[in-house]
Amino acid sequence: MGDWKRELNGPRVAVASQGCKLNQAEADYIGRRFLEAGCTLVDPEGQADIYVLNTCTVTHVADAKARQWLRAAHRRNPLAAVIATGCYATLDREAVSGVEGVTLIVDNQHKDEIIEAVQGLGLLDRHDALSSMDRDFIDSSWDRPTRTRAFIKVQEGCNQFCAFCTVPFTRGREANVPIPDVVQQVEARVQEAYKEVVLTGPQIGSYGLYPPTPESRKDTEGFQGRLHGLIETILSETKITRLRISSIQPQDLTPLLLSAWQDRRLCRHVHMALQSGSDSVLRRMRRRYSARDYLNAVERLRNAVPDIAITTDVMVGFPGESDEEFEESYRLCEQIGFAAMHVFPFSPRPDTQASRMAGQVPDRIKKERAHRMLALAGESGSRFRRSFVGRAMEVLWEEEGGVDGALVWSGLTDNYLRVYTRDPGISPNQIMLTDLVGELNNGLAGRVLVSSGRRSR
Repeated sequence: MGDWKRELNGPRVAVASQGCKLNQAEADYIGRRFLEAGCTLVDPEGQADIYVLNTCTVTHVADAKARQWLRAAHRRNPLAAVIATGCYATLDREAVSGVEGVTLIVDNQHKDEIIEAVQGLGLLDRHDALSSMDRDFIDSSWDRPTRTRAFIKVQEGCNQFCAFCTVPFTRGREANVPIPDVVQQVEARVQEAYKEVVLTGPQIGSYGLYPPTPESRKDTEGFQGRLHGLIETILSETKITRLRISSIQPQDLTPLLLSAWQDRRLCRHVHMALQSGSDSVLRRMRRRYSARDYLNAVERLRNAVPDIAITTDVMVGFPGESDEEFEESYRLCEQIGFAAMHVFPFSPRPDTQASRMAGQVPDRIKKERAHRMLALAGESGSRFRRSFVGRAMEVLWEEEGGVDGALVWSGLTDNYLRVYTRDPGISPNQIMLTDLVGELNNGLAGRVLVSSGRRSR
């Protein structure tokens, strides 16, 4: 969102996001709209006149975290307007409306109209309610760390109806943002000095198969291009230093898409959800690939893009998952050796087929399986990181923070290695060639060699 405004020139608005990168992209858009309306963006954990939360509902734990955040916002300032939007607010409006302090609920289908809804209710005048408070008490000097990565939404919705997933219910059918609109957004982020852009959407691998999103411009010029066409257009028409894509599926990895990595600015990182390594479980999940399909996709990726980081999601305890099916999943993950794994137990979601399936796995067993899979994730991630020790790679430095009681800089390589350094003279949003000298805090310790304006391999 560029630099946060620090002056008191309108209502203070705190915008927070939970869950996926798509939610982060939407929260960024919402924040920009509030800035355009003359508001001041402030720390989501501080005092505000208006709080906005873009919620997630991937599990019951996500639901609970959303309710907790909304209640906490109300406690921080009982006079503030508290607005809930996103997937949880869309899926279970009744539950969200029951949270103390919630002023307004905006579902995903109307998220782009959130400013109009706020204006219609007069909530942009809510800061007048603070006139009786000691406004000097409110910390108005917060300034967010310089952002180095921008998230841009290129696609919405999902047509696949996996048995466990609520996305088709919360986000509707698939639709695309036209290529010219995306290019315009990327170029705007370049002008704001962002070094990296991440393209997001529930099913970006099917980009170009469906009509433009309603909120994008009405003409369809350029929308017919598939994902590889979108990537190639961005790289040819903008000066973005790094371009990263979010989650895709094995069937998305066409030869044309793989060829896009010939441009060194496309980051060597793919998040490809596995969910299960058992064919029988994948069929019950209604996934559109087999374990062999997934393995073949991994092989194609690694052959085409050396040193690529492949990260994944793995679910344990899906209804009916037997001990042998779990072992099949475990062995496949072990064989692949992911750079990182997001492991989570199955959580029945409202209105999904899986929530009504027989053979619900007891929580105790789900916890045991998650523990084993998480241990494997730690081993696999460490093995991937260690393979880069002794090499020099370019790191996009992001921010300074505490690690093991010391202040260090943290940044990312293009293949998603988290790197830390105590070297002086670093400032955010710099890309610098860095020696990777050893493991540190689920990442790597680095020694900066030289700065660079572009990534090299």
